[in-house]
Amino acid sequence: MAWFVLMLAGVLEVVSAIGGVVLFDEAMPPLRVVFVALLVVSIVGLKQTSTA
Repeated sequence: MAWFVLMLAGVLEVVSAIGGVVLFDEAMPPLRVVFVALLVVSIVGLKQTSTA
């Protein structure tokens, strides 16, 4: 259950970051792109390693 909460939080953060860029014309500096990519990789990793 804990992996689901972490995955949901990560997905919401990615959607929030992309939504801010698209809807509010926020800047997307390279470091933010790196951290969003790390979130995506961690979400995929959690999904791949979960046994449920």
